[in-house]
Amino acid sequence: MTTGDARTEPPATGAPPTSEAAAAPVPAPTERPPVRENRRQLLSVLFAAAWLTCVLVEPMPDGPEPDDGIWTTIGALGTVVSIVVAIVLLWRGHRLARPAGITAGLFMCLATAMCPLSGHHLVGAFLWVQTAMSLFVLIASARLPRRDRP
Repeated sequence: MTTGDARTEPPATGAPPTSEAAAAPVPAPTERPPVRENRRQLLSVLFAAAWLTCVLVEPMPDGPEPDDGIWTTIGALGTVVSIVVAIVLLWRGHRLARPAGITAGLFMCLATAMCPLSGHHLVGAFLWVQTAMSLFVLIASARLPRRDRP
């Protein structure tokens, strides 16, 4: 090229933007739930999986008293209601998710302990799985942060 030609060289890195680049609209960031919300929802799915695991590993009654009494049925109903409430509140991020989860974990632990104590089942390996799942719900709920907003 000759010295009289006008050359356009690309601007160096870090150069201030030209007026065309400054006028270009900035794309809006994609709307994603915050990481905390994703973790909370994952934990609610894990709570559901823990309860379902407890139900699935329990064998047919093999104890000396295989028929449930009415108090056992009421306890089982309390367990189901408490875990469903805990899952929904945790999914939605409600401030009562922590106490509801602790209640559900306590109900699950109680149901696990009452099974062999009532004569419904003999002690077996399934009890260790149920104990682990129940303690998971209880401890994970207790470690949830306290929230003041609804």
